[in-house]
Amino acid sequence: HQDGTTTIWDPVSGRQLLDLAGHTSTVISAAASPDNNTLVTGGYDGTLKLWDINPGRELLTIAAHDEQVYDIAYNQDGLHLATAGFDGKAKLWDRATGLLARSLPPEETSSGLSSLDLSPDGHKMALGSWDGTVLVVDMITDQVEQSLTGHMAPVPDLDFSADGKRLATVGWDGAANVWDIDTGEPVLTLFSKDDLGASLAISGVAFSANGDYLFTGGDDDFVHQWDAITGEELARFDGEGLDLYGVAVSPDGNLLAAGRQDGAVLLWDISS
Repeated sequence: HQDGTTTIWDPVSGRQLLDLAGHTSTVISAAASPDNNTLVTGGYDGTLKLWDINPGRELLTIAAHDEQVYDIAYNQDGLHLATAGFDGKAKLWDRATGLLARSLPPEETSSGLSSLDLSPDGHKMALGSWDGTVLVVDMITDQVEQSLTGHMAPVPDLDFSADGKRLATVGWDGAANVWDIDTGEPVLTLFSKDDLGASLAISGVAFSANGDYLFTGGDDDFVHQWDAITGEELARFDGEGLDLYGVAVSPDGNLLAAGRQDGAVLLWDISS
């Protein structure tokens, strides 16, 4: 929220469970631990805050970046946090102590970082940037493996497939790309355009839990479900006339969520 708070909801009943206050400005990123016991939030104030979800107690505050913390991800064992900042830096933090474990490549970037995801096995990290570049980093060697140059505008979201072999990226240029991680080549490209053919920004992307489908949402006010191999559009979920931002699929694959321009979060049952 713009007031620095974070709200946790029950996705079944729609009931508000917790309201966490602590950031001094807008909260723009959040991630739950693999065991769902802790939540980490990042904000325009450059800080990370770690919360005990039950009972909603703040555990740590970390002065993480010189500028906005645009994305956060837990590693697979939940012991470390990776962050991406508008200052162009990616960092890995010890969750228990809040200490910096190490700075991650790239050491210098030409623009700020806008998105981050870790592969399911924790061996690779993908970073999106404001200049449209996507970097894939080997977390074992700390080397940049791939520099993916398919977007002409900021990359606000990206997502690894469950098997870690593909990476989906979306941009404000209206393009959604699926990349083969081993080759660094795009295997699927989709576009969002209005009736006159002008590009419409795409701001959220998520693979289905089984990797068969891809969901994208953006300024055309819909979440689109695509066949992740062929690119065939299979369904549309209506944002009711307002732009959509973040897109997420629940770990069990049954729920689809999207954030909307007016601050609402929309949920759809996709179990069937």
